Amino acid sequence: MAEKEQQHIVPATFLRQFEIKNHKNPNHVWCIDFTDKYNNEPKPKGVNSSIFKIKNFYSLNNPEYRLVLENFYSQKLEPTYNDILKEVTQEINLSEINRVRLIEWILHSNQRTEYYRNNIERISKWLIEMNIRFESIKKEINPEEEIKKYSSEIQKESKSIAKEVQINNILNYEQYDKYIELFINELSTKKWTIFKASKDFPFIANDNPGFSLNVSHLNRKKIFNSTIHLNHPSINYLVLSPKYCLYIEPFKQNDPINLNAFNINIEYKQIEKKTIDFINLGTCLTSMKYIISNDLKTIEKWNKNN
Repeated sequence: MAEKEQQHIVPATFLRQFEIKNHKNPNHVWCIDFTDKYNNEPKPKGVNSSIFKIKNFYSLNNPEYRLVLENFYSQKLEPTYNDILKEVTQEINLSEINRVRLIEWILHSNQRTEYYRNNIERISKWLIEMNIRFESIKKEINPEEEIKKYSSEIQKESKSIAKEVQINNILNYEQYDKYIELFINELSTKKWTIFKASKDFPFIANDNPGFSLNVSHLNRKKIFNSTIHLNHPSINYLVLSPKYCLYIEPFKQNDPINLNAFNINIEYKQIEKKTIDFINLGTCLTSMKYIISNDLKTIEKWNKNN
């Protein structure tokens, strides 16, 4: 039971795609932990290392159903990734079922992360503080002093709300149906290509899978968004393994209007090193705590603390 309390934020089945070949210890990846102030050099980490887990991140309060989400991920969702990668590595045109599975994988890659929870926590904290300010003004007391006075309670409550909202968004069937319908409707209207990296210049991965180009005019200094975006002009990248990356872009104006992600022939496209570097830059900049790779030389290049 104690083992189940330590839950993968990034799925173990995904981490295994980045295993170091011929390493003295099996099931290890190269990892740079950007939160380590004393040693942020690449280190080999087992896929079951504590760095890839958070205690009771998905656990429910109800003892009877405490591990229902963790079990869903480990027993139902994550095995489908191996089915997807089996076709990808054979470089065959993906079957319709695996295209649907891939969209579902993208949905959960967005919703299960610490990044997603932190955003909910930030909004919850802001709402709690706004309520304190409103009540303090009515009582004619200093709102900032009240916020400071109850800062630990505010932090605790916002964390609790964030966890509850995140888990409910996944486990609520009506809500989940709306999300999956939205993701299918939006991502299927785009063109899918699977980029191929070379053996000497592989893709890296991080603890916040999937990112998009920033096409907004509001913040031109920001190149990448730290999540898959669904709006029409969005251009998305999802690294699948050291060799493969799913590239999702809008169809061109001269493309036939009947094309969609379910009826196109998905191309496997060998890309240049500069494009690999661009994708790895996006992966590095949108990471939260760490990046991983199967190649030491590659990951050393993307140590953003150097």
